Amino acid sequence: MATASEPCSVLALKFNKCEHIANSMNFMKSVLHKNTLITLFEEHHPPLDQEAYELTTKCKLDMTPVSEAFNVDGHLHIGDVVEKFGVKYIEFCCKAVKSTDTDKTAQKAVNVFQVLMASGSARTFPDRKHSR
Repeated sequence: MATASEPCSVLALKFNKCEHIANSMNFMKSVLHKNTLITLFEEHHPPLDQEAYELTTKCKLDMTPVSEAFNVDGHLHIGDVVEKFGVKYIEFCCKAVKSTDTDKTAQKAVNVFQVLMASGSARTFPDRKHSR
């Protein structure tokens, strides 16, 4: 909990449902300005494997449904986003990174030049047409 001498703000927080959290969480909390957004996320969410999961952090300036959400860097300090931009709402979303098939594709890649050279002697051409 924040002490009286440390600057803090009350923010509305939302943690979207993910593989780690069964239900989304919405609550208001007093947070210290010296903490980063990632620190705040880690207080309420299990640690993430950075290669398997992606964290998206969005901030809003007010609580209205039409308010535009901004993607923000998780390394920003809470004090900066609150004092300089007037952020009142922070939403965290943890998603699994889609695995790409680039490794499988690289293994199956064929060197076309080698294929052409290997089959060069086996090429056959159609018979020459004679005009009358």
